[in-house]
Amino acid sequence: MKTVTDAKAKQKTRLTTNSKIIKTIIAAIQEKKGTEVISLNLKKIPEAVADFL
Repeated sequence: MKTVTDAKAKQKTRLTTNSKIIKTIIAAIQEKKGTEVISLNLKKIPEAVADFL
């Protein structure tokens, strides 16, 4: 059973532009000859389905 504390703990682990997963994704795109890679920070949009696009 999940508690409110568990939900709050998950919310605190938000991604940042320095997150390892973001850097890994960008590196993978560049490795596959991706050009002009742009990361959009959508954190301030409450309705966004993702933190970054």
